Amino acid sequence: MPDRDDTWPFEDAPNLACFTVRSIMNGTAPILYVSHDDDDGAWQMLTSDAADMSQAMLVALAELVERDRTLVELADMPLGWTASRADASSPWMRREPVIRPRKEAVVYFELDDGEALHEEAPETFYIPPREQRANLQPGQLAKLVFRIEHDETVDVERMWVIVEQVTPTGYIGSLNNQPVSTDELQVGALVPFGPEHIIQIYDDE
Repeated sequence: MPDRDDTWPFEDAPNLACFTVRSIMNGTAPILYVSHDDDDGAWQMLTSDAADMSQAMLVALAELVERDRTLVELADMPLGWTASRADASSPWMRREPVIRPRKEAVVYFELDDGEALHEEAPETFYIPPREQRANLQPGQLAKLVFRIEHDETVDVERMWVIVEQVTPTGYIGSLNNQPVSTDELQVGALVPFGPEHIIQIYDDE
């Protein structure tokens, strides 16, 4: 384990305990998702943002860096940010937090489950087939249902996002509409979402 000196790229000590999962430590899965938590400064090195935390372990930061040297690229990642990649050979894509912790947030949003909405009204609430929703590529447009909470009110808006990256659990998109109900959520905000949230796919043909 390296000493904390000029060659160590992280501000945190090499022996800082970090969250990871057994599949990473036994070599059966790569690190595809990294979180630098805003509340306590902890690092999480996981297989995805939906990793099975029943298999969680605490491992020294230096040991994780030794296993995956690409983590050095994330050493300066600010608190609250995350990074993900499609596979071990893909570049890391950093994601700035869209929302501050809820207790301080001016605006907070959730995405409605489009599949659940379709099940409630299959004859009138149409969504694209699962195969299409699960195979979008960067640059495509998908419409999502945002439930936006602000000033003690909740507004529902259907807005388009541009797929920026495909992730192990879905996509990272950038908001392509300015919400009508608030100025706190801006065009370009990054929005993680899954196939289940998609209610429409833009077709320019």
